[in-house]
Amino acid sequence: MKEIRIHGRGGQGAVLAAELLTIAAFEDNKYGQAFPAFGGERRGAPVQAFIRLDDRPIRLRYRVTTPDWIIVLDPTLLEIADVMQGLRPDGLVVINSERPPSSLAWTQDAWICCIPATRIAMEILGHPLVNTAMLGAFSAATGAVSLAAVQNAFRHRFPGELGEKNSRAAQAAYDWFYRTNAAPVKVAKTRPSFAVKPWETTPGLGAQGQRLHFAAVTGPRTALAYHTGTWRYNRPVIDPEKCTGCGFCEMYCPDTCILVDGKKYYADYEYCKGCGICVNECPADAIQMVAEEG
Repeated sequence: MKEIRIHGRGGQGAVLAAELLTIAAFEDNKYGQAFPAFGGERRGAPVQAFIRLDDRPIRLRYRVTTPDWIIVLDPTLLEIADVMQGLRPDGLVVINSERPPSSLAWTQDAWICCIPATRIAMEILGHPLVNTAMLGAFSAATGAVSLAAVQNAFRHRFPGELGEKNSRAAQAAYDWFYRTNAAPVKVAKTRPSFAVKPWETTPGLGAQGQRLHFAAVTGPRTALAYHTGTWRYNRPVIDPEKCTGCGFCEMYCPDTCILVDGKKYYADYEYCKGCGICVNECPADAIQMVAEEG
């Protein structure tokens, strides 16, 4: 039996990827099991999903703590979570990243395969929905499920043109793996494991664990104790040549993260959550959402 853990952010399709990976296993006449681990988190929050694959019926019913394979949909998760926790010594991590494996920060020695899934998704789907490309790359890197099975799973879930686009994204990632000879690379541990700081020791009015009236506002951007930019996987970039200074982005930003210096508008990335409202409201098309990595 093989155990897989998917790490992503809310809204990236980690749970759907787990479900469709299991359906792909059924297509290949294997047994599969998939379930998520998340609560009422907001968009951008770290989420996990778990999969088991086997040639025989699966009777286990608990979280995957020692995965054979790990799929990471968002490389910025490496900065805020120990995605490699429990990975078996001979395990493999397939991560969405344009960077070489050795340039990323890892909490243990491991085999790593980097796939430019965001670029592939933007070229084919027009949106940074990377789960399809990542499953295509996972198929190529592990052989656990066939590419045809992955494509059929998406076609069944999304009939019509959307299913075909997802099929092409999976094919593109699969082809990219073989075209570039993207064999897994062995990397060494470059950072310590994460230690969670107790909330009660966090200083500051309004910090986690501190008493505060529900209606109190402690300062600009409402939560100075938290740099909520870690929720983001895309960031708004303002082109000063196109910007007319109309102020719509500042007006509509729900977190007051668009700041003005003279006549120059810019986003405060410590607090910007990457919702993209400013992009939708800009009448001059002066703002674009770009991938967070790099």
